[in-house]
Amino acid sequence: MLMTLKGGGSEEEDSESIDQANKLVKKNVEIWKT
Repeated sequence: MLMTLKGGGSEEEDSESIDQANKLVKKNVEIWKT
């Protein structure tokens, strides 16, 4: 789903953005759990 939001870019940029998104998701999950 995240890849569809990104118009273009190299695979490295996509992987970096995905990693950042995963970190944000983990933070949000931790917030919801508390």
